[in-house]
Amino acid sequence: MLISPKNQQTILFLGASEEMRHPYESLFSKMNLKAEWVTSFGELSQNKTDSPLAVIIDIDSLSRPLEPHLENLRFHFPKSEMIAISSVDSAPTALLVIRSGFSDFLLKPISPEELHWSIKKAIQKNELFQKLQEPETQLVRALTQISSSSTPSLVRLSTMEFLQDFFKSKGAGWISFKEPDTTIMCSYPKGANENEIRTILTQLKKTNSPPPAVTWSTNENQHIFLSCLENTQGVLIWGIPNKIQEETLLLSKTLLEHAELSLLNLEKFEEVKQLTFVDELTGLYNSRYLRHALASAINRSKTKVKNFSVLFIDVDYFKSINTAHGHVVGSDFLIAIGRSIKNSVRETDVVFRYGGDEFVVILNEMELEGAKFIAERMRLSIERRVFSIHGMKLKTTISVGIAMYPEHARDQDSLLKLADMAMYSAKELSRNTVHIYTPDLFADKQEKAAS
Repeated sequence: MLISPKNQQTILFLGASEEMRHPYESLFSKMNLKAEWVTSFGELSQNKTDSPLAVIIDIDSLSRPLEPHLENLRFHFPKSEMIAISSVDSAPTALLVIRSGFSDFLLKPISPEELHWSIKKAIQKNELFQKLQEPETQLVRALTQISSSSTPSLVRLSTMEFLQDFFKSKGAGWISFKEPDTTIMCSYPKGANENEIRTILTQLKKTNSPPPAVTWSTNENQHIFLSCLENTQGVLIWGIPNKIQEETLLLSKTLLEHAELSLLNLEKFEEVKQLTFVDELTGLYNSRYLRHALASAINRSKTKVKNFSVLFIDVDYFKSINTAHGHVVGSDFLIAIGRSIKNSVRETDVVFRYGGDEFVVILNEMELEGAKFIAERMRLSIERRVFSIHGMKLKTTISVGIAMYPEHARDQDSLLKLADMAMYSAKELSRNTVHIYTPDLFADKQEKAAS
């Protein structure tokens, strides 16, 4: 914990791994903020800090269901900005987070610069709200929450939530007329009449691309569609009990314009983030993100007391293919192999191009037996596949090494090294095989080195 002057504001952080604390502590120090780190939900709830500026929660570290935990956190820190971080971009989770009163939802990996941006917005929002009185506060809260949303899903969810509140409606849905399935997402209270919602959406689908505002009434309730993004997308609000006021309509259009700008900004931001953490060739995560992901996996494993496994994968004889057919063919071949590897694992697993013709996979909450099953399935799939690259039929195989946390290693560097050793053991023995790390692999290497 940092030693800080009395005038410093406090940031509480639940779930940060040891590996992530150092860069974040440096960030907080530069922002003249005091950092307090807690490892469990119970410890955070019992924290005696009086109204911290922000509470940052890694929701991956919370047990399920999330809703009671989020509500409890909001209850304990009613005047603090709440920031959730997660490894999964899930619309239902994002909706739950925003309905629980959180101001931001950040997706891992989170660089110190990205966290700085989120906290700076929290500080600005806090200062602004202190100066405002109702009814101005409602509008400002809506605009600031939309602009602080860190994913397109959260922008849309925030917009729908506030529009529902402005119109006192039964629900809202974000609609796109460019996609085959027009409904991107819906937001409505639990227990809502889903048949009524389907009927309303069916009516709207018949209108193709509507003008900027479409209003109609059914069963004494009004429905309105407000478009944005050149009339190709917009928000449908249904079940409005009272007559739509011109002031509410103007306010809603302002929100949609602001949401559109936020979506465009996020698109630009995502392009920059892709350059930082995504391999330019394959579109998989790169080795820079691997360190963040391993640190997060270790932290989750400690919290949930569940193991995870790492696969280290090398493409057999890739250099000969690259030499025979050239780098263009070789690059496209690597893209196809990377896609095959990704298709062989679960959505919750993370795939990286480590460098050259090497790949790494983090199998979350996976014991050795399951890891070996997935690795064998992956190996067999690539062995049997004929890749069509630039009109040529190419075949290859892979060698895979497996290491598990915490049985084989308790830090990320050692875990990766042991998985790499197991892979080299498979490659030296016969290629096209899967090896699980065992201590005798290291002994054999030492013996060879000595001789």
